[in-house]
Amino acid sequence: MNIDTIIKILDACLYPEIQEGYDNSGPQIVFRERDITSMLISLDMDSCVFEEAVNKKCNLVVTHHPLLFNTIRRIDTGEQGSSLLVKLIDNRVSVYSAHTNLDKLFYDKLAMVIGFGTARLIYPHEQAPDGITAGFGAMVDLEEEVQLQEILARIKKSLGLEFVVYTGDYGKRVKHIALVNGAGGRSIQKIIRDTAVDCIITGDVSYHHAKYASDCGTAVIDAGHFGTERIMLSFLRDRVIDCLTNGEVTADIPIYISESERNPFRIYGAANE
Repeated sequence: MNIDTIIKILDACLYPEIQEGYDNSGPQIVFRERDITSMLISLDMDSCVFEEAVNKKCNLVVTHHPLLFNTIRRIDTGEQGSSLLVKLIDNRVSVYSAHTNLDKLFYDKLAMVIGFGTARLIYPHEQAPDGITAGFGAMVDLEEEVQLQEILARIKKSLGLEFVVYTGDYGKRVKHIALVNGAGGRSIQKIIRDTAVDCIITGDVSYHHAKYASDCGTAVIDAGHFGTERIMLSFLRDRVIDCLTNGEVTADIPIYISESERNPFRIYGAANE
């Protein structure tokens, strides 16, 4: 089975047509006529993932974040991004990305992994394909109020995190929760204006996002970009397997989830001193 066939199947099941206008989801580097050996799924395409792909003999890497996002004006092997592109091409490794379209398709996965159960969509995609629910942000209503500290503990455990950052009173009672995976900090003001939430769980929260929420009395939990999106990889793998099966592609293509990726952030505190 060649890469071209796999790309067509991925396009059909990951709906790149619903990505945001600024995005660049879809094929990034494609060697269409090459037969697929195996596939690696990762958040990013970096040097560690590249080495892992080569070691596992994967000639297709499906990433969440696009490899090619900004305009390329030159190729210089002395620069990290260029060097990676050259290595991928030299080794005939194809790359396909599913970014904001995947965020919209998997809007409820973060709530599911944390254990909140059924979540409803906050901001639907206006022209989603028939039969597809897609958009940004999920909201859950707990059966009973719980303290913020219980939510923090649940997130840390369920997402396998070393730490979480939060604002708000540790003992604050929480019942209505909004969740946005990845860079959801920029959505905090809009969510607070549009919903009656007690708490927002997301990543990439800036000082001003946190200050606005604090002034509004809304708790914010920053579980990190990596922490809130790494969990999507297993769902992506399952969806790819389903797509290949439905497309009557042989099911003996090995599909791996990257084991080399690590959260780039660390925290230094009393325990380290």
